[in-house]
Amino acid sequence: MPLTAIWSPAETELRQGLIPITLAELRQSRKEGALVDALSQDGFALAIIDAIQREATVPLEGGEIRCRKTPSFDQSALPERFVVRRASTEQSNSSVFFEEYGMLKLYRRLQSGAHPEVEMSRFLVERAGFANTPPLLATLEIALDGESGAEEHALGVLFGFIRNQGDGWTQALNYLTRYLDDALSTGEDPSNLADPDVFFLMLARQLGIRTAEMHRALAEHASDDPDFAPEPIRRDDIAEWRDALAAAAAHMLSGLERGRSSLPAATQDLVDRLLERRDELFERIRRLIPDTLEAQKTRYHGDFHLGQVIVVQNDFFIIDFEGEPARPVAARRRKGPPLRDVAGMIRSFDYASVAAVRQLAEARPAAEPRMTELAEAWRQRAVDGFRAAYRKTMRGCTAYPASKKQAREMTAFFMLEKAVYEVSYELANRPGWVDIPLKGILGILARTERAERAAAV
Repeated sequence: MPLTAIWSPAETELRQGLIPITLAELRQSRKEGALVDALSQDGFALAIIDAIQREATVPLEGGEIRCRKTPSFDQSALPERFVVRRASTEQSNSSVFFEEYGMLKLYRRLQSGAHPEVEMSRFLVERAGFANTPPLLATLEIALDGESGAEEHALGVLFGFIRNQGDGWTQALNYLTRYLDDALSTGEDPSNLADPDVFFLMLARQLGIRTAEMHRALAEHASDDPDFAPEPIRRDDIAEWRDALAAAAAHMLSGLERGRSSLPAATQDLVDRLLERRDELFERIRRLIPDTLEAQKTRYHGDFHLGQVIVVQNDFFIIDFEGEPARPVAARRRKGPPLRDVAGMIRSFDYASVAAVRQLAEARPAAEPRMTELAEAWRQRAVDGFRAAYRKTMRGCTAYPASKKQAREMTAFFMLEKAVYEVSYELANRPGWVDIPLKGILGILARTERAERAAAV
């Protein structure tokens, strides 16, 4: 955390405003002040921009901070005056926006080694020419002296500004709540409301195209780069995925057994249904994908959902390539099937459909069953459009299975992987939402059972 001292904030209102960012109160003789997070101050953000322009190296005790421009920096015109504003949410990083110019992101959890967001952003823009992600303008890194030499840690990044209409999650909820409200008000059949020009009926397909283009860029432009070069999916990979998912499922089921009594009655019923199908769940994990797959593993986004895309007119830009920040950097840099990203986005559509219904049901509880029906119809159309456009754009790419059956099975496997993770996450953080991934798991089990029966006929 960067720190700065603010001295003698005499006004009560100013002192109160400093409380959320204050680590300690300061006193020096008669002067009073506060030690605060420096990123809360415009001057610190502007000083970083100045250091980047100069490509400054800042000495530290036991190391140094390096500010480095990328080739995209000189292609982006600097504004005459920087206007600073801050992101409203803080997670494992903190962001500052320079209006009409860029976004500065500082990482709060530092790990040594190459950072996936820096690698992926540079590769996609500079190597693969992928146009639908913000350009990386600069990097900040800290090098600390160690026993075996300097250890480098990514400290932050500066991305170019992309004018947008918000992230995909916000736009999906806004559209879907209007859609549901209109359907209930007019009594129209939902199919009559599927205007091809509105968000996520046309744009769901566009999102599928951009997702596939990103995956093709990662698969087709890196034959001579060992960090990005595609590799065949081996039997050992498949065994590892199965073992990891089985372990996660066992952990999830134990958590459900412990936490069942504290959940709402309807959710308890879902828990009971899943616990009754415990053996079937593990059987599906073992059999859902074959022992050999005709596809390659590549670098991929790693944390792909509607909040990781921004809407730019009638298109999408893909952002945030750091992967899941809680995981070690080495794990986030590992190659894998890009269909993991597809599975993550499909699960995000599930969440959006439920979130919109819950938002409206607070004022119209009697209409919740009908809204759920309409939202599910919307979700299915959006997912179908996304998947169809993705399949078409990925056709012929070695990272995508040539066999439609294998592609379908892999997607179901990774959707199951994602939903199992979601159950454990929701149990620990938002128990009121755990029914969403529970329904997802039960739905996957039901669909795969139907597919097997149809194949046996």
